[in-house]
Amino acid sequence: MSSNAIAERYFPIDAPQLVSIDTNRSRFEAACFIPELANEQLRARQIARLVLDTNTQKLRDGYIDDVPLPVDPLGTANSALVSKEVYGQGSPEYQEAKKALTLDCNRLYLEALRAKTWEYFPKTNQYRDDKSDHYYSHGFAIATLTEKGLSPVAEKEEQQRRTNEHVEELTYEAIGRGVLKNTVQVNLLDEYSQDVSSKYTNVTTISQCTNWALKRYQEGHTDFGGYVPSKNRLMIRNVRFNDRSDYREQDQLGLPGDYFDEELVATALWILDNRLSGNQDRTEVHATQIVSKGEVNVWDFAELLDQLASKKYGQNIFLGEVLAEGVQADYNLAKIQANKRYNAVMQAGQDLADDILAIAESGVDSWASRGIVERLVDRKIKSICEQNPEKARYVYDDATADRFKQLKDQMIAGDVMAVNQLRQDINQNAPRIEYCGGGSCGLKDVDLNGSYGKEIIKELNIKKDEIVVRDVQRPCMNCGKTGGVIYAYEDLKKSGATLIKDKGLVKKYCEHCKAKEIKINKVK
Repeated sequence: MSSNAIAERYFPIDAPQLVSIDTNRSRFEAACFIPELANEQLRARQIARLVLDTNTQKLRDGYIDDVPLPVDPLGTANSALVSKEVYGQGSPEYQEAKKALTLDCNRLYLEALRAKTWEYFPKTNQYRDDKSDHYYSHGFAIATLTEKGLSPVAEKEEQQRRTNEHVEELTYEAIGRGVLKNTVQVNLLDEYSQDVSSKYTNVTTISQCTNWALKRYQEGHTDFGGYVPSKNRLMIRNVRFNDRSDYREQDQLGLPGDYFDEELVATALWILDNRLSGNQDRTEVHATQIVSKGEVNVWDFAELLDQLASKKYGQNIFLGEVLAEGVQADYNLAKIQANKRYNAVMQAGQDLADDILAIAESGVDSWASRGIVERLVDRKIKSICEQNPEKARYVYDDATADRFKQLKDQMIAGDVMAVNQLRQDINQNAPRIEYCGGGSCGLKDVDLNGSYGKEIIKELNIKKDEIVVRDVQRPCMNCGKTGGVIYAYEDLKKSGATLIKDKGLVKKYCEHCKAKEIKINKVK
């Protein structure tokens, strides 16, 4: 398609003249057109393919435990426990690993609480190790993490995304080695060469929900494998390199994707580098890295998408949503609001990190941990929505938000019976919370009411507020039958225990053969 045809999708004249990003002051180039980076990307894609093929062969040979999971909720926690074992509890290595886990949990809560709207995820610093070329975040080599994501268990389209991410990270390592220092293409134009912002090199990527997950969402399925929240979404990621130091910054902005279709996003990338086709699909867009110099950030890219969507749909689009008439788009105010929300979830994130460490140290496998972690998050989110029912509109739906409003009114009135009934209604009818985690993966809640529930309570000595789930997919390791394995997790906060003094329990029971296993963890 010609460049004029692409521009005329939205504009009657040359597109770059009508968008917010200054394409004269800061030149934008797709990494695939920069020779030094194109060569690195080709090499990185070959490496990723080899790793994925190796993991696929392990799966075929039956070495299932050696195959990385598509999403492992205990991955960071297990790495933290290794640091604790090797370096000691008071070591900087262990403390950094715990910070990484807390950061993950903060983000998880932000994703869940803002599942149906936009959210900004603040900058994190990642430092480069000269010996390995790897960038590290809180003691973890990011290239190692992206390599672990190359799982044959994931959907085919998801494998392509994970390959893109590993290629992206190895491209960053190439930039860190200085391959662009003598590259003219990404330098500012001469008249701006003395600008202090020229020390920054930015690499920006746009990731849309996968087609397979979107299809499940549109068909009414509730399990998307943890890759898509309960709304079509898009993520903008910007990695900024400081040419005068060995660290980089990364931040992200998640947006509702209903107004940002494939054609619009591909057009936005074409505006920045018209050597691109302008007709890329979602996976190709995800593989495209836009390199620039100077003060460019995720908000700039969001504003570009908003402008294109506003033109296409004839409405005032702000951060992927239609603004009410008379309301002005204010990106600076949005930044302030996002910062306040992040500060508000920090304690909840710390609490969840403590619980996940307890689950990891108990030895429960990663498959079962998915359901347990999801229910911990669900419990906290519902507690937050009880205090502020309007938040439920961004997590669940309007009907659930109305129930939370009624619940709060009855709590104020002191009607205990009505409160209990509304809580039961919410638990039964509220949509499942969504965030980029692992999903339940075959784990279902266990109803502890009635004679059947009493039997489970007796067998596992279940206390009030414990999380109880059934594995409906995997067989019992003792008798080989499926559908009867029950897990119970003692929520340390609810039970009044503390991670400093008390034990955490993960109890396992098979209804078929009556086999029991109690895994005790002592977090010292």
